[in-house]
Amino acid sequence: MQNKINSIPNLFFDQQPICFDFHPKSNIISVGLIDGKIELFRFSLEGNEKVIDINIHKDSCRNILFTSQENILLSASKDRTFCLFDLENQSTIWRKLQAHTTPICSTIEFNPNSLITGDENGIIKIWDKRTQKSVKIFKENSDFISQLKVEENQQILLATSGDGTLSTFDLRNMKPYILSETIDDELLSFEIIKNGSKVICGSQSGSLHLYDWDMFGAISSSFAGHPDSVDTIAKISEDLICTGSFDGLIRVISILPNQLIGVIGKHEYPIEQIQFDSSKSFLASCSHDNLIKFWEVKFLFEEDDENQNENENSNENQNQNQNSNENQNQNENEIQIENENSNENQNENQNQNSNENEIQNSNENENENQNQNQNQNQNQNQNQNQNQNQNQNQNQNQMQIDKKNKNNKNKKKPKQKFQKKKKILKKKRRNKFFSNL
Repeated sequence: MQNKINSIPNLFFDQQPICFDFHPKSNIISVGLIDGKIELFRFSLEGNEKVIDINIHKDSCRNILFTSQENILLSASKDRTFCLFDLENQSTIWRKLQAHTTPICSTIEFNPNSLITGDENGIIKIWDKRTQKSVKIFKENSDFISQLKVEENQQILLATSGDGTLSTFDLRNMKPYILSETIDDELLSFEIIKNGSKVICGSQSGSLHLYDWDMFGAISSSFAGHPDSVDTIAKISEDLICTGSFDGLIRVISILPNQLIGVIGKHEYPIEQIQFDSSKSFLASCSHDNLIKFWEVKFLFEEDDENQNENENSNENQNQNQNSNENQNQNENEIQIENENSNENQNENQNQNSNENEIQNSNENENENQNQNQNQNQNQNQNQNQNQNQNQNQNQNQMQIDKKNKNNKNKKKPKQKFQKKKKILKKKRRNKFFSNL
C-alpha cells in the first residue's frame, strides 16, 4: 500500500494530547491534554484555527467526545470527575466530582439521557443525566476498563479490561450478559466487525484476538501481526481495520483472511488514539510526540466502495441470473404443463375413442348375439317343424299299421285239418333224425 502524505497541517501542543474526537457535522476537533485542558480547533487544508480553551479538569483528560446533542461535550479525567459542557454557551451543564473512587479511564454516551463510565479498578457505572445519579454499578472486572462501546440494536454494552477479559452487559435488563475467560494478556481496544458477528480486540502483546458474537466466553482465533501493543483500533469496513500501535505505526489490517495490507503513516513515539473524521476523508492520530497528525485516507473507502459496488454488481448479476433461471424454469414448467395438458387431451381422446370402440364393439356383439339368437330361434323353429313333420309321419305310419292290423284281424283262420297235418309231418321228421343217431 502506498502511503498517503497528510495534507492538513499537524496540530502541535505544549502538552501531550491523550484523546480527541471529531464533531459529527463540522470540521471541528476537540483535544484532551495530559494537564487536564481541552482545546477545540477548526481544521482545513488551508490551516488550523483554535476555537476555544476549556479548563474544567485538574488532572489529565483521558476521554472526550461530542454527545448526540452535538454542541454538548462529554469529558472524563484522571481526577475521578466527568463533565458535560455546553459549547454554545461555554458553560458547564453537569460536573460530577468523585464519580469513582479511582481515576476514570473510559466514558461513552448510552442514549440522550444516559452515560457510562469505567475506572481503573474495573468498576462500570451507568448514570442518568436527568437525575444526575448513578442508576447501576457493575463490578465484574478486576482491572482498568480500557474501552466501552454499546451495540445499539441489541442494547449490549461491551467492555475490554486490563484483566484480560471481554465483558458484556444487557442494558435492557441491567444485568451482566457474558464474561469471557481470562487470558494472560491485557485487552486495550476493540471494534465490532463482520456485520455484528465478530469483535476484534487489540492487546498488550500485539496480538489481535477475535471473538464470535454471543460466544464471548472464548477466543475464536488470534492474529499476531504487531511487534508491540495495539492501543487503538478504527474500523474502515466490515473486513478492514486501522490499528495504532506502541511502535508508532498506523497499519491497515484485513480480518478473515488475517493479513497486513499496508502502513498509512508513522509517529516517532507510541500512538494513543486514531479516528476517522465524519467525511471519511482523513484519519487523525495522536502520539507521545505532542502531535496530532491528519492522514488522507479517502482512497481506503473508495476501494471499499469499489468492492461494495463489485459485490452489489455481483449480487445484481446473480439476481438477474436467478431471475433468468426462474423465467426459464417457469417457461419450462409452462411447456411441461402444456405438454401434460396435450397428453391429457390425447389420453382423453384415446379414452373417448376407446370407449366409442368399446360401445361399437359392444353394439356389434349385441347385434351378433341377437342375430345368433334369432338364428337359434329359427333353427329351433325348423326343428320344431321337423319334429312336427316327423310326428305327423309317425302318426300316419301308425295309422297305416293300425289299419293293416285291422285288416289282418279281419281275415279268416285256416282250417283245423290242415294244422294237424303239419304237426304229423313234423313228428315224422324228428323221429327219422333221432333214429339216424
